[in-house]
Amino acid sequence: MSSQTATPVVIGNASGKWSVSTKNIIYIYPNGTIDPTDPTEPTDPTDTTDPTDPIEKLILGDVNLDDTVNLRDAINIQKILVTNGIFSDKQKLTGDVDKNGEVNLRDAIFIQKFALLLLSDVMGIGEPIVQEPTDPTSATDPTTQTDPTEPTVPVTDPTQPITDPTVPVSDVITVYFSNNYRWSSVKAYIWNAASAEHESAWPGTEMTYVGTNSYGEEIYKVEIDLSKYDMIVFNNGSGYQTMDVTLDKSMDSTGFYLTGTSGNSMSYGTYVFDPSGLS
Repeated sequence: MSSQTATPVVIGNASGKWSVSTKNIIYIYPNGTIDPTDPTEPTDPTDTTDPTDPIEKLILGDVNLDDTVNLRDAINIQKILVTNGIFSDKQKLTGDVDKNGEVNLRDAIFIQKFALLLLSDVMGIGEPIVQEPTDPTSATDPTTQTDPTEPTVPVTDPTQPITDPTVPVSDVITVYFSNNYRWSSVKAYIWNAASAEHESAWPGTEMTYVGTNSYGEEIYKVEIDLSKYDMIVFNNGSGYQTMDVTLDKSMDSTGFYLTGTSGNSMSYGTYVFDPSGLS
């Protein structure tokens, strides 16, 4: 019988020892060259980390981001507009309560009315803004294909006429004037800056009385069609007048009051008009 060199066999578990009721491993190796080692435990491929960042809670109407809606939010909008400031991305979400794509005095008015409890549940003011989280790991399944033989089903009923869902936006705005200097007559001279066309000759149109505020000041109003005119001067028809005021849609429901003289004209301030305080 020919002589053969036997290869040593080590029987044991991962710790090098034999035990009952334990999964044992057999290591076969050249004598004196390799020692049995503990096999590396496999890494759990499952990543339990949530890749989606938590979404900050935003409330519709909460412009100053203090988690509540009150008059400070309406004032915040006015200050930013008056100073030509820039709204942050969060303020654009919380301040655009009428959801027309911009934050203006109209939004401030709605917030003010909500805060004064004149209106409730106005367009969701005071409610959390629903934000859809973006999952960076999501991807389109490349194996999904559209069956080219599947006919496309028309969305609209071809037997019904198609109507334009767009509601026309009025170019007419209403502005108010507080007669805090007790003028005997309040007039509004309205014109177009480019063409110099005026609504009526100087001193303009007699403004309409709407009531008296809590300070005892008479309040007047006038409507302006911005498609025709974009400038206004308030005056008493007998020598006193404000500086020129440039108008735009954001000034709808804006109130004006006199603050003093500035050269040959009188300076003015603005506020968000609230009809609830009139008598």
